[in-house]
Amino acid sequence: LKVAPSKHAEEVKGMYAAHAQHATFEDRLNYLEKLLGDSASAHAQELAAAHAKVDQMHSRMHALERAGNALVELKRAHTGLAAEKGMLETSHASLKERVSYLESVMGDSADKHSRALEEAKSKMDLIHTRLLACERHGAIVSEIQTEHDANKRKAEAQHSAHKDRIDSL
Repeated sequence: LKVAPSKHAEEVKGMYAAHAQHATFEDRLNYLEKLLGDSASAHAQELAAAHAKVDQMHSRMHALERAGNALVELKRAHTGLAAEKGMLETSHASLKERVSYLESVMGDSADKHSRALEEAKSKMDLIHTRLLACERHGAIVSEIQTEHDANKRKAEAQHSAHKDRIDSL
């Protein structure tokens, strides 16, 4: 019996120690539950974010697929435009040659017209000079003409008188 109370006291001490450990165990369990809860919340948020990114990528993928069809059409149109550009460049070269030819002909023609204009101007200057000379002599010519008319009347009068004489003889 003597051993029983001391054994009992040891067991009570052990129980208190276990209880003290038990409180620490409870704190540790709360900590782990909180950690797991926080971790689960974080994982849930990360999972939601990953789903959102996947949905976003899926939307972008659809947009790119639609753009791919447009790109094929764009490439087809580009090929057509490149061919048309080649034809226009060929036509442009031909047009350039034609314009160069026309410019050379027009230049030659302009040179001829310029020379003809200078010749015509020279002739006009000559005619003008002669006209001025005629105008200066105009008074003299007018005088001569008046004298000629007077002489003509006189000659006609004499002619008429001679005719009358001849007729009377």
